[in-house]
Amino acid sequence: MSHRDPNTIILFGGTSDEARVSVASAQNLSRTLLGARLWFWALNGAVYEVGRPELEAHTEPFTREFVPPGEPRFSELTAAFAELRKDQAVFLAVHGGEGENGGVQRHLEKSQLAFTGSGAAASARAFDKNEAKRVVAADGVLVAKGTSFDPRAPESRDTVCRLLGEFHELMLKPVAGGSSIGLFRLSKEADIDLVLR
Repeated sequence: MSHRDPNTIILFGGTSDEARVSVASAQNLSRTLLGARLWFWALNGAVYEVGRPELEAHTEPFTREFVPPGEPRFSELTAAFAELRKDQAVFLAVHGGEGENGGVQRHLEKSQLAFTGSGAAASARAFDKNEAKRVVAADGVLVAKGTSFDPRAPESRDTVCRLLGEFHELMLKPVAGGSSIGLFRLSKEADIDLVLR
């Protein structure tokens, strides 16, 4: 089933390591929200309005950067939001970074614009894995044992060795990151240096 609504803007791309994942999400969304406008937020901060044919023509979103045709419509995201009316809504397809940590949501809330997903405060809390675990544990939800460390710190290797000896297998992930970027499954001490680079 598809839906035609020119008052919906699919915002995708962004400035995080997950911009490529976001392009794939926008491709899928554009097949359902056929009338939606497509705004690509480039790594340099500019916003391009692109057509569905240009987006669909990008066949390798996970391995190649999306390069929009033409010039940007807006020099920055806040300028793009300033153009929107109160009866329009932004469908957030931006993964990681400001798309998930409350940054984009804060701009939209300040502009009193409708958008999908959680608000800025909830997004910020959920994006920080330590904070998210603390919040849900306080409500009685069981959470996996975990710890945080700076991978650049000299004692990090010893910390990971100790944990690997205790648990035999570890899942390592950045505290503030989404998707699978930076996710490592570690089961051999020989692989520690690969993970801590």
